[in-house]
Amino acid sequence: ASPASRALSVTAVNGFAYGVVGADIHVFGNGLPLYLLVNWPGDLTADRAWLRELPSRMLNASRAVVPFTGRDDELQDLRQWRDDDRKLSVLWLHGSGGQGKTRLAARLAAESATAGWRVVAAFHGPDADRPEPGSQDVDPTGAAGLLLVIDYADRWLLTNLTWLLKNTLLHQEGVPTRVLMLARGKDGWPAVSAVLDNYQAGAFVRFLPGLADGSGERESMFRVARDSFAAIYGLPDAASLDPPAPLGDPEFGLTLAVHMAALVA
Repeated sequence: ASPASRALSVTAVNGFAYGVVGADIHVFGNGLPLYLLVNWPGDLTADRAWLRELPSRMLNASRAVVPFTGRDDELQDLRQWRDDDRKLSVLWLHGSGGQGKTRLAARLAAESATAGWRVVAAFHGPDADRPEPGSQDVDPTGAAGLLLVIDYADRWLLTNLTWLLKNTLLHQEGVPTRVLMLARGKDGWPAVSAVLDNYQAGAFVRFLPGLADGSGERESMFRVARDSFAAIYGLPDAASLDPPAPLGDPEFGLTLAVHMAALVA
């Protein structure tokens, strides 16, 4: 079908309007969606003056104030998972809060979009930020594949995840489909894995470890973050700013802790 014949116009009066092209919509009895599907939003942009008003705003992973750095091995593992020959494959990536799961997924999403994949984000319906009213064309026809990213998957109701995995978007003939679920723990994985048996899908779980001490990864990440924050503050030369504490300390195995140290510096 031509793009014009697949157009969907959605309007609402005194309510919320949401539509998708190329996928199903599942709703509660009260009409609210179980989840929202949107094309990958990419990194948010923010005014520098607004960021400086509350420095912690710079630590929001979705704003990507600090360019992605490090995690080479983990990123390569995700690429290999994406590019295998399975029709449908799901990966549950878990690690502690602030470990960098969201940024790692965003990097894979950006690379995949550049490589011709359709990249879609799914948000849990009851607590999702609503997209702009209208329709989302998520049809993967003609794409190299479909990558669906689900953040905070461990906070989803299992019923909602089960319905999402039934969506025809994930079961289109000739379209390699990958579902990346991000979570802080793996307690929810056994139930999700059991659902995936119905679709003969690949089911994998990975743990995102802390940043290794002595690998140089913490130091390089600190330098990139320090220089990024310095640019926000308009500091001409930040190279002389050292970490406020030794980066070899155990707490700096956390990506967020390294970024916080750079912001403090």
